[in-house]
Amino acid sequence: MCSLFRSGVRDVLMRPFEKEISIIEAITKMNFLFVSRPKNRERRYNFLTLKHIKEFPNHSESVSDDKRIERAKEYIEKNYNNFLPLEQIAGVACISKFHFCRTFKRIKGISFKEYLNNVRIGKAKELLNNSELSIAEIAFEVGFRSLPHFTTLFKSYMNISPGRFRKITPKEKQFSVNIEQ
Repeated sequence: MCSLFRSGVRDVLMRPFEKEISIIEAITKMNFLFVSRPKNRERRYNFLTLKHIKEFPNHSESVSDDKRIERAKEYIEKNYNNFLPLEQIAGVACISKFHFCRTFKRIKGISFKEYLNNVRIGKAKELLNNSELSIAEIAFEVGFRSLPHFTTLFKSYMNISPGRFRKITPKEKQFSVNIEQ
C-alpha cells in the first residue's frame, strides 16, 4: 500500500503483488496513513516516515506519544552507528522535531542527544573492552564523525580518556562504572 503512494499506481500495478490483501484491511491501512499524519507546523505529509510503520492499528486508535518515542528509541539503538539527524528520528516517530524533543525529554528524562550519546558511548566501551580496533576506528564505528569530539565526549561521560579506559584492569573499570552511575 505504501509503495502505491510512493511510486504511483501505474508503476505498482505493473508488478505482481507479494501477497493478497482484503479490501477492509486496505481501507484500514489507508485510513491509518491519513489519520496518523505527523504533527508538524507545515501540515505537510512526510512520506519517508511510511517505511517505519510496521503495524497498522485500527483506524479509530491513535498512536500514543509513548509508542512513538519507543519506536524512535528502538530505531536509535539499531542505527546508532549512522548519522542520525533530529529530523530523521522525529520522522520515525511521526511527529515534528520540536514536539519530539519535548516529548522525548518528558518520557525518558534526558534529551534525545544525551540518549544518543549514552548509546554510542556504551557501545564504544564494549568495543574498547572486546576488540583490538584503534580508538579512531571505534569512534567512527559507533557513529561519531570526529575523533576529537569522541574523545572529549567519552572523557566527559567516563572521567577518563578512551586510551586510558582500554588500559585499566577490569576491577578498575567496574569501579569507574559505579562512579558514573
